[in-house]
Amino acid sequence: MSISYWNRALNYRLKRRRALALTGTTAISSGLLWACGGDGSTGGLEDASSAQQPGKVWNATNDWKLADETKAAVRGGIYRGVMAADQAGNYDSQFQAPSQVPFSAHVHEFLMAKNRGPGIDPASLEAGNPLPGLAESFEISPDGMSATFTLRQGVKWHPIAPVNGRVMDMDDWRTSAERFLAISPQRVSLQGTVDHFEYPDARHMVWKFQFPYAPLLGVIWSERYAFQIVPKELNADQNLVGGVAIGTGYKILDKHQPSIAMEYRKHKDYWGGDPFIDRWHAPIIPEYANRYAQFVNGNIISFTPSAREVLQLAKDAPQTVIVANAISDGAITRLRFGRDNQKTLPWKDPRVRVAIRRAIDFKGIGEFLSNKQQFEAAGIPIEIVPMTHLPRHPSYWLDPEKGELGKLSDNYLFDVAEAKKLTTAAGFPNEIGIDYYVLPAGGVIPEVEQLITTSLGASGTFKVNVVRSANTVAHRDCRSLGHCDGLVESGNDVEADYVITADYYSKGNKSGEQAYPDPRIDAVAVAQRREMDPQKRIEYLKEFQRVVAELMPLVPYAHQYTELSFRWPWLHNVNRGEPPGNEIPEGRPISGGHLQWLDASMPNREKGAS
Repeated sequence: MSISYWNRALNYRLKRRRALALTGTTAISSGLLWACGGDGSTGGLEDASSAQQPGKVWNATNDWKLADETKAAVRGGIYRGVMAADQAGNYDSQFQAPSQVPFSAHVHEFLMAKNRGPGIDPASLEAGNPLPGLAESFEISPDGMSATFTLRQGVKWHPIAPVNGRVMDMDDWRTSAERFLAISPQRVSLQGTVDHFEYPDARHMVWKFQFPYAPLLGVIWSERYAFQIVPKELNADQNLVGGVAIGTGYKILDKHQPSIAMEYRKHKDYWGGDPFIDRWHAPIIPEYANRYAQFVNGNIISFTPSAREVLQLAKDAPQTVIVANAISDGAITRLRFGRDNQKTLPWKDPRVRVAIRRAIDFKGIGEFLSNKQQFEAAGIPIEIVPMTHLPRHPSYWLDPEKGELGKLSDNYLFDVAEAKKLTTAAGFPNEIGIDYYVLPAGGVIPEVEQLITTSLGASGTFKVNVVRSANTVAHRDCRSLGHCDGLVESGNDVEADYVITADYYSKGNKSGEQAYPDPRIDAVAVAQRREMDPQKRIEYLKEFQRVVAELMPLVPYAHQYTELSFRWPWLHNVNRGEPPGNEIPEGRPISGGHLQWLDASMPNREKGAS
């Protein structure tokens, strides 16, 4: 795989972001650092003993071991975040996909929350039990055919007209559920499991299932399955629901200036308690180099650089904490096939679909993007793992690079010669033309997409036509609805059942049959979601992986790898709620973010970015 283009592009980007950084208030030493040192040294990053130790590497897998800092909290301050792209849609969170309404994760809440926090080991059984959210309790019947949610009393809506801070009631739940099932792009999973809802009294909602639904605990807090609670006034007025953002979350959307910024203020009457932080600001900065410079200048609290700029950023911002983020065991990314003409195009043959996977050097791309060679030369271990058709959960995931799928493991491994043999056997001895849809950020195609299309085209088996989507709406039209031909990347972080149902089960697609359904896939898809015995369900999930390894109805995407991010040591209780990221900590699915607080020594703590 040739990377000369990317070497040139990276050199330009390095120069650009340094020029921007030098115009700010923070002085930066001269000279560029390529990979492992501009002076030729390998350097090295030492382990941190705390989550706020500047210049050291904190392992985020240990977040749950951190002590609760709530008793030492200092009130006030403005959290300084960032957004790479503006919200494309209006404020109707039920009608649009989650990717189009990022505000919703700050404003709206679910009945239940994901169980994370101090003392909760993510690998423990305890972590698998959801926490109460807007429901103060949750009970599953012994036969698994119903679940009862009890309304949390005294929850106040945001003080915005026409709701004006009134107390949440069961009509809010009922109308939210009804509208979600009527119009939401995410409703298919819920429709496929719940028969109907019952409301025996003013405090209880009962879900009656079509069958005992085994994965419920792992999806009840997920935006890919559950519904956010929206005021009944908004649910009743189609015009109002798109024009105003009102929820129960600890943040209130205070100001949205398109293409400029989104700002939130605290919900002082939040049911979990008065939040410690007063405001959260997220300016919209599409350009990577500008975001880099703003972080160096302290105008953004957290930032994730490209792997090849980690050591440089450690020099540019020596007072920041370096965070080694854990590789997710729930993330799933894949290349979907469009559904406009899928039954007539060459990849209707599974051999051609397998050839696509074998023609892309995903492992090499992962090593390049992760900067594995240079990091390991500096004594920093980098883990790289393949993406397959299911999330990398240790209880059921089969690793093709370790041969855990038997001979079918080969279908995931890079081999240009074998890819060519497969397409020739399928009746296509010449290059196969294929469209590949991308969503540029700030006019620039994401680096991983550039590398994938370059690798696929360099195989000599496929001729790639890169199609630029005009915006997130157009990209979703291809990605989620399948209104295109060719390939498009899609990803989320969900339970295995959602992946199987949404991507493979013939009746699970949001807008019609899957591109390449199969009776064997359907059989195991149905069996795994109805199997209440955990060990038996694991065996079904393993069988599913063997079936799709043969048929390749979707193409698993890029390898995952250890990613290093940076943050200024100003945020406390980082294991409460969502962790800080390139934007601002969200309000769901992990509850408790209202307990995060800003250090008293934070520069411009009450004034915001300089």
